[in-house]
Amino acid sequence: MRFFDSQSPGPLFQQHACQLGSLAGTLFLLVLVFSQPVAMSATGLPINEVNMASDHQTYDTQKHQSFLIGHVNVAYKNYRIKSLEATIDLDEQGNPALANFYNEPHGKRIDPITKKEDTLDGKIIRVHLLENALSAEGDTSSYVTTVAANPITVKADKQRFDNNAKMVTANGNVIVHQLETTTYSPTATLWMDPITGKAKKAVFEGGARIEKRGSEVRGQKITVMMESGNMIAEQNVRSFVKQQKAASAAASEKPTATPARPMTIFSDYQQYDKLSDTVLSSGNVRIFYDDYKTDGPKATFKLKNGQVDRVILTGRSTIVTSDRKITADVITITTTPKHFDAVGNVKTKIMTKQDPTKTEPKPTSGGNTKVSSGSGAVNAKAGVKSKSAPPDDQLY
Repeated sequence: MRFFDSQSPGPLFQQHACQLGSLAGTLFLLVLVFSQPVAMSATGLPINEVNMASDHQTYDTQKHQSFLIGHVNVAYKNYRIKSLEATIDLDEQGNPALANFYNEPHGKRIDPITKKEDTLDGKIIRVHLLENALSAEGDTSSYVTTVAANPITVKADKQRFDNNAKMVTANGNVIVHQLETTTYSPTATLWMDPITGKAKKAVFEGGARIEKRGSEVRGQKITVMMESGNMIAEQNVRSFVKQQKAASAAASEKPTATPARPMTIFSDYQQYDKLSDTVLSSGNVRIFYDDYKTDGPKATFKLKNGQVDRVILTGRSTIVTSDRKITADVITITTTPKHFDAVGNVKTKIMTKQDPTKTEPKPTSGGNTKVSSGSGAVNAKAGVKSKSAPPDDQLY
């Protein structure tokens, strides 16, 4: 941060330069108390006391504003703000109501127990004294350490820390980063527990995207439970799961480690459970994976090492491969080796290449048929007892 040049005050204060007089070049400390302090806060300041220090200060009685220039330092409750210029707006009773910081402002919020700090930067920083809130505007960036086990970095057009409401909000081009996860959205809200002050959940709205290790989830609204790591994506949900090339079920083909196309999942709703490493999708579920295309009402994805290991579609689903279309009560897809099973009232339509003038073969059907596929080969075995789809409540 550059030092303030007393000969060249910022444009905000040029009209007040004539009022500074003999105060130039001196350090002036002003303490404003807008309610009688009756106790000390955990940060060592009297409750409701604003401490301001700067090179120069002046007060405009008509505008009810204090102007601070040069090495501005303001302390209020657990907030500490530094800048080169600032104004303090007073209410009709003469109590400080809003502090505005300009010209390289930097703010922080200190946890009174752990002494950890959350930092906030932007083109303008404001302390809402009567609302007990801290906000920033213009290319804002914050580093939050007090509410979660792992630090959270937030960038946005605007941010606000609200101590009374126990929430942090960000608006406009929001980017939130924690460990290996990065989230993009127009708006974001981080809710804290009112007692512990620890983060409970983060809600991203307006069309959100979460990225982690090459995979991503998109939805109109995404909610992340901070303690458990569980996630819910709603409305026009689309997921991309980065997969390694699946080993073929054919003995003649050797498994490879080259990347495969990601598994793409569309649905109305998706829920991730971190403990079981499982994703539940419902509502118009469509899956695209290599030459597999499936659709159905519900699907359960079993993950392993961040990749999809197995997919179970229930509720009368369909899978289309390069040469056939299969409909069944339950379809299970295994990615390593690449393979699928269809069980329960299975119907198969073989789509072979032929002269378009010839009649298309009729679909085969059978209520007690099991169809399995591996390396593109499908075998239908009559006489296999069909399995009924599990009840809906087993998915959740």
